[in-house]
Amino acid sequence: MQEKLDRIGKYIEEMKDRSCREKKEVLEPLFKEIYDDIDENTNLLYLLKLSQLENLLPERVVDAVPKIEPANDNDNYVAATAIYYARKQIEEKYNYHVKTDSLRYKSFECMSILSDVLKNLDVAHYMVDISSMFDMPCKHYIIIAYIDDYYICDLTYQQFFMLGYNFEHRKYDGPSYEQVAELGYHMRDNLDLASQLIENGYIKFDDALAYFNGFADMYSKEHRELKDYLHIIIDPLYGSKEKYDKTLLANVDKYD
Repeated sequence: MQEKLDRIGKYIEEMKDRSCREKKEVLEPLFKEIYDDIDENTNLLYLLKLSQLENLLPERVVDAVPKIEPANDNDNYVAATAIYYARKQIEEKYNYHVKTDSLRYKSFECMSILSDVLKNLDVAHYMVDISSMFDMPCKHYIIIAYIDDYYICDLTYQQFFMLGYNFEHRKYDGPSYEQVAELGYHMRDNLDLASQLIENGYIKFDDALAYFNGFADMYSKEHRELKDYLHIIIDPLYGSKEKYDKTLLANVDKYD
């Protein structure tokens, strides 16, 4: 196995300036050989080396770049304005590079900044961790906002689309964990929606069924109706005295 891992590392170095598509075509069969060889007796050092190689491939499997520019008349103006200011503040406060960084495991910090921006704009919204809906191993925060309609805001969605984590055959059992292909693979039939969300930072809730079901596919969970996803997120707000929570609740019935 060490020889195969070294061969992959050599190809990654040789192809560092090639496109994501070219890297995928060459490297996916090589990674498949490794995944197929792994079993419960595989040395942990090999698994660590494999993880390091995957991390050397941060290119996105979807052709989209987060947008950081003022809203124009063609945008959903309030939502686009909030995303613009939030992304600027994320870069200034944390020194992240929104257009190029994966923002992996940074959802709480990023969405907290967006929440502050939305509060200043007096936009009804609710920040929620959706990991419990799908038994995700790590927390993932999004915002449901109500402007003229419901919106999903997700400023770290690109973290799930890194090439190294989205090879088709990426599935292996280690002594204490299982790795699977991430969301980019499971959204392969909905890349237009994924691109829109990565670029703009938001989508309207009416377009969000594929967003939620992508996570369900990734973690082998049952698909739900769009209204059910909304109610799972919003129902805990009942009894809250927050102004923006009440505004959210006042409009949730449109999906019933």
